[in-house]
Amino acid sequence: AAERKIGRFEKAHGGTLFLDEISEIKEEIQVKLLRVLQNGEFERVGGTKTIRVDVRLICATNRNLSDEVKKGRFREDLFYRINVICLEVPPLRDRKEDILPLAKFFINYYAKINNKHISGIDNQAASLLEKYHWPGNVRELRNIIERMVVLASERTLSVSSIPLDIRNEALKDPGKTDAMLLSLKQQFPNGKNSLQIKDVEKELIHRKLLETSGNKSRTAKELGISRRTLYRKLDEYEIADQ
Repeated sequence: AAERKIGRFEKAHGGTLFLDEISEIKEEIQVKLLRVLQNGEFERVGGTKTIRVDVRLICATNRNLSDEVKKGRFREDLFYRINVICLEVPPLRDRKEDILPLAKFFINYYAKINNKHISGIDNQAASLLEKYHWPGNVRELRNIIERMVVLASERTLSVSSIPLDIRNEALKDPGKTDAMLLSLKQQFPNGKNSLQIKDVEKELIHRKLLETSGNKSRTAKELGISRRTLYRKLDEYEIADQ
């Protein structure tokens, strides 16, 4: 080191340091990290003076560290040193109630920094976001929303704003709702359990509207009903105009 450089632990003295993807750090770094956590001290690169710090450490990982220890990829002593309080955050697909609040937050954020006048997201697009399984979790949602905002030409984000691959993935297994409805009607031919049938029918209509981007003529045709019947169903189930 040709000049003095303040490291992360020294900067975080008296506060909190967040280490993301801790499972990816190299073994030689794991050894140094363990020493800091055990003794609260270290030397700067190129220095000889021992520096003491008091830091609260928060770590994140997308791997199971217990498994990484068994496979010899993560030091056991370091694992037990950082595994004091463990919080498991479920993947985004298992907490769908978080998708829209996060999406709206990112919409406002990226609209502001890109100087775009976007008021929000319509019901169709919101429903598709909730149906998608988000393998990349919040990072993927954030990136998709940023792309939608940057490319948007309307004040409200719509289905057409969502990348095609996301739309196609969200609408996979299109026959599932149809099969559920047919099965229920076969089980209850005289209209028994009509409440459950109506719930599935409402979902079927809503999904077909999403698939056709709100085209009611196509929706009615694919459902095998008239436009008049479709409009009656939309009123009956209080499905907002798509």
